[in-house]
Amino acid sequence: MIIFVASRVKEGVYGNSMKIKVPVVCLDRQIYVPGSDRVVLDQLWEAYNITKHLIERGHKRIAHIAGPSDYLTAQVRKEGYTKALIENNIRLIQRLIVEGDYSAESGRMVMEQLFKLEYKHTAVFATNDLMALGWGAMDSIRRKGLNISDDIAIAGFNDIPFASLYAPSLTTVSQHTFQMCSLAIQMIIDRLTGNFSMESCEAILQPTIVIREST
Repeated sequence: MIIFVASRVKEGVYGNSMKIKVPVVCLDRQIYVPGSDRVVLDQLWEAYNITKHLIERGHKRIAHIAGPSDYLTAQVRKEGYTKALIENNIRLIQRLIVEGDYSAESGRMVMEQLFKLEYKHTAVFATNDLMALGWGAMDSIRRKGLNISDDIAIAGFNDIPFASLYAPSLTTVSQHTFQMCSLAIQMIIDRLTGNFSMESCEAILQPTIVIREST
């Protein structure tokens, strides 16, 4: 049995090259292995919702610290951000979308780049928590002498443990990792015991927004 996790893939690589004779569950990522079951997080919808949360707080200049463009998670979360702006009649400013590498250091550096633009943003949606938190974008905001939430709101994605412990605590998206893993294991068990009759099964889980002090 295999529980398959991957976020950086070339289109069609698994469908063309993998012929697996044991139960497979593709976990968390938008990838396809022929005959596999999948547990998929609706990350586009939650990236949309957390951007909309910033909009509902009154923000119209929302920057996006994106992840690496060859990561499917980064692509989907950027799409959700873009969709929220367009559907709420907010101008999409491409220069406010800057790519990081998912590390805290890149979050800090990208935030410094954003501060140099003529477009003055009042909120930031970072593709993951590490780029958002205190040693990332938050550090750059503080060095600028600005107050997090009052001057610049910031939101992340993943809900890592430090997100709730840092001051101010980070508004973010919880992915329900335990539930996702439990469901993947149950799918494997069902395959091994013959409880699934269909060729493949897909479960789509809805992450939830955790609103904290940073917005």
